[in-house]
Amino acid sequence: GREFLRPYATFPHPNVLAGFTLIVLSIMYYVSRERQKIFRITLLFSGITIFLTMSRTVILAGFLLLLFLKKKWLILLVLLSAPVLFIRFSSLLNFDNLTLLRREELSISALKMFLKAPFFGIGLNNFIPALASDLVTGPSRFLQPVHNIFLLALSETGLIGLIGLISLIGYPVIKNAKRKVQSVKLVPWVIIIFLGMFDHYFLTLPQGYRLLFLVWGLSFSMVK
Repeated sequence: GREFLRPYATFPHPNVLAGFTLIVLSIMYYVSRERQKIFRITLLFSGITIFLTMSRTVILAGFLLLLFLKKKWLILLVLLSAPVLFIRFSSLLNFDNLTLLRREELSISALKMFLKAPFFGIGLNNFIPALASDLVTGPSRFLQPVHNIFLLALSETGLIGLIGLISLIGYPVIKNAKRKVQSVKLVPWVIIIFLGMFDHYFLTLPQGYRLLFLVWGLSFSMVK
């Protein structure tokens, strides 16, 4: 019967804090691969931070990252955190399903906007003004960008913008893949794409798009 306030730190939302932490962790794994002690310390505090944020998508992505890293103590970690995580994830099926309904309605609204202007979209930063004419499920008016960076680009900038976004992300990925670099160097991009399917901050918030272009720049330094 009490309200639980998830940690924000210097970010506007706990999910952004969790996403930032996980991406930094994946970068640190590459940077400190010869200094395992530094990475273990980073992993410890990053894991605690992500757990406290209770960000479902980031926790899921974090488990997938640990599977990729083949950490043997993953089973113990899952068992210790399973009771709390079960409540958090199972809430989507009962008292916390509003978040699913809102995401579904925002996605439908994004597709409607795309159909109105399929080539150039409704204009940058115009998603919320266009959404204001409709009501989204909830006790109050829920005016937020669609929680998917690809649908957001499609609705605001049309097919032209979506192709540009895919090219922006695909160029460094293909560049690294052609150089046959270690697959670990592509992990930050996998995380960004995965989180971008469920949130919008990589295109809408200063911390989000700065992080996006930081990874973009680091991708080319990794090639060298």
